[in-house]
Amino acid sequence: MSFFLDTQGEAAANAGFDWTGAWTVFYWAWWITWAPFVGSFIARISRGRTIREAVMGILVAPTLFCFIWFAFLGGTAINMELLQGLPISEAVFTDLTSSLFTVFSYLPMSEIFSILAMIMVSIFFITSADSATFVVGMMTSGGALEPKGGLKIFWGIIQGAIAAGLIVTGGLESVQAVALAAGLPFMVIMLFMVYSMLKGLREDEMVQPCTPIISTKGSKLQ
Repeated sequence: MSFFLDTQGEAAANAGFDWTGAWTVFYWAWWITWAPFVGSFIARISRGRTIREAVMGILVAPTLFCFIWFAFLGGTAINMELLQGLPISEAVFTDLTSSLFTVFSYLPMSEIFSILAMIMVSIFFITSADSATFVVGMMTSGGALEPKGGLKIFWGIIQGAIAAGLIVTGGLESVQAVALAAGLPFMVIMLFMVYSMLKGLREDEMVQPCTPIISTKGSKLQ
């Protein structure tokens, strides 16, 4: 399914919008553009962790959370649409960004759920922006592990201005185009990075730790 691009437009004609062509390969490029600073940020905060711990905390746990999120929210929306006759799909086609709140409006304590959703979205944007400015600050200060606050504020303003400009001038389509343009060349760099990581792990395996042995005949280490 990920490689299906709907080149004939049949799926888009029946679904009503070009989800397949716009959001499969595009999402690969989207995450590739995030890779430089997100990877650096995760490496920075994961110092001292084992590879197993990093994989569990960075890949497995978030993936399981996403499974639960899609199962509960998606399953609830499908149940409302198919079994209860509520206009969930109509809300999605009308305004995708508000469809989540449409689902909440049919649930008990809808106001509380809506507030929690807005808090979660805010946390996502704040932490993403913070990690981006932190890593760019590191890269532009000679690799300093603790870049100055003024430098991070500067890059935060620059990134916010660029994002706002793209949204105002071209909306989501302009953001997609920039992500694709930036992600394609970095994808080649990532292949070399994977090779370098595997090479480093093999070299690390060949290094045997030197364990000091205490002689029973004296106090010197052998």
